[in-house]
Amino acid sequence: MNDFGFFFPGYGYFFVGNQVEQFSDTIRTLHSVERLAVCAIDYHAFRHLSTSTTLRSLFIQLPCAMDYYCPVEISFPETLEIVDVLTYHLTFVLKLLANKRFASRHLNIRSRYHYPVKNLAHFFEQLRDHFSPDHLTHLSLDITEPSVFSSSVIDTQSQNTFDVQCLPTLFEFQSLEELKLASYWTVDLDDGWMASIASSLPNLQVLDLGTETGCDLSQAVLKVTMRGVVSLIDGLPRLRALGLVFDATLEALPAAHEYWGVWNRNLTILRVGMSPIDAPAEVASRLSSLLPSLKKVDMSSLDGVRHKWERVSELLQTYSQVKEEGLHAATAGEDCVSYTGDLVGMFVERSLVASFSAVLA
Repeated sequence: MNDFGFFFPGYGYFFVGNQVEQFSDTIRTLHSVERLAVCAIDYHAFRHLSTSTTLRSLFIQLPCAMDYYCPVEISFPETLEIVDVLTYHLTFVLKLLANKRFASRHLNIRSRYHYPVKNLAHFFEQLRDHFSPDHLTHLSLDITEPSVFSSSVIDTQSQNTFDVQCLPTLFEFQSLEELKLASYWTVDLDDGWMASIASSLPNLQVLDLGTETGCDLSQAVLKVTMRGVVSLIDGLPRLRALGLVFDATLEALPAAHEYWGVWNRNLTILRVGMSPIDAPAEVASRLSSLLPSLKKVDMSSLDGVRHKWERVSELLQTYSQVKEEGLHAATAGEDCVSYTGDLVGMFVERSLVASFSAVLA
């Protein structure tokens, strides 16, 4: 048996009657189960998890307020690779982590509400204390009901932010391949922090910071610019998906010499959230140079930025097509002459310059 789910329709999220014994007996006999999904916590039942030699994935669903009902005596098997928690708020997770050590590689937490800054800092500290830094490769914190908060009433000082001083704690997890904090943002993030992320977490393949935040950033002065994006691209060669809110206005764009020789062909997904932008053609030109494989940008649905980022996507697709046509023409030869090596690049670049001028005209 690979999968098993244990739920109690009609009884909410609490054990009643003889269900504790039923659950306990069931868990004890599931020696070969690899993935387990439950919607209740009880020490008498979960004590049997420590004897499991095959359990790899545990999904705990507690969308109601049960933070007070989490026995700290629960232990988990060393085979557990994925811990996936859907909970009401972070307090339950903090209690779940108490007095335990995890060798898990994936930790995914979805909460109904945003975590207050203080709780989030405490969570990162608990994470460091209870997870092996050389094991954890995937960390994701998400909000299941972001609509609970209206962007019109949330400002940049609300609980929908985090303290950047929490980041050095995460930097201890140098094996991280995915870090998703899409629902959290702070105006204290800047290009320097992007460089620190790149140097401290060199194995990152997926990074998302603030692209789904409920903060109203329309009046905020963003300190992360495309120079921060350049630092991430330059320092994270394995990066394939990036989500980041940054200042993409014309005055904040880097000059060509600042990113000359920097590119990443692996990155095909770019999420920009509510990033401000006023010169789509200039942004598209730089992104095309930095991210040759990028053909589309995912953005916020807000009208203020959406149509401009959609224009960036259109230009990226045009540039990509021009590159392909130029490469095809170069390799096929001009006037029946075959081009190779640097001559191909020169031919494509010459074609791009001419085509870009036509597109922007």
